[in-house]
Amino acid sequence: PLLSAYQISAVESDYKLKFSPLTGTSSETIVDDDLAADISITRALETELPRRVTLAYADKDADYLPAVQSAQRIKSAGQIVNEISQQFSLSTDGDHMSQLSEKILYRAWTERESFDWSLTTKHAYLDAGDVVTLENGGFNHITRITSNDQQLPGLINCGGVATRASVYSSNLTGAASSYTTQTLVLVGNTLFEILDLPALRDADATTAGYYVAVYGQKTNWTSGIVWADHD
Repeated sequence: PLLSAYQISAVESDYKLKFSPLTGTSSETIVDDDLAADISITRALETELPRRVTLAYADKDADYLPAVQSAQRIKSAGQIVNEISQQFSLSTDGDHMSQLSEKILYRAWTERESFDWSLTTKHAYLDAGDVVTLENGGFNHITRITSNDQQLPGLINCGGVATRASVYSSNLTGAASSYTTQTLVLVGNTLFEILDLPALRDADATTAGYYVAVYGQKTNWTSGIVWADHD
């Protein structure tokens, strides 16, 4: 959840864990001559994509009570609204989660275009999570690599999804949470006194025991419990 909450990529590279922020900014261009074959492009149907993203979290500005923020694309009348709902075990503010919901929503729409291609080992240093520009047939595709599988002889089969830097930028302001401020009242300690008294009830006259009086240290004290340990 933390990787999703802060839009971070995590991959294993050269026996090490590599963490990097998702930015959508291309780090290099792969030209036609470096491709072992034409790029295969797949585009998901719009009916399969979410039109609303709703995120639940603990609002640090609202006494850490549960809250939700959402982002939605404009839909046509009668159109089915596919929704992504996600629960975050995270304490943060409404602006962060509102902006995150928009980023997740528009990432899904941007990444509906996926690519498969093959490279020579010249580009063996590229890892999943890296963003490159693929040149193919006069078109440039800015792509985030999602997989790279080295094959013999000397080929790397790669998969990726479309991306762009604007997807990871948002200025949304979160909806304010309505809540009543809770006031904790300090009631103080419960004090007690063991009373040296004769039996006050006939039922107590034949039973070994003693009376105890309890009272509060502060004026708003209401009651207390005395526990006896006979070990």
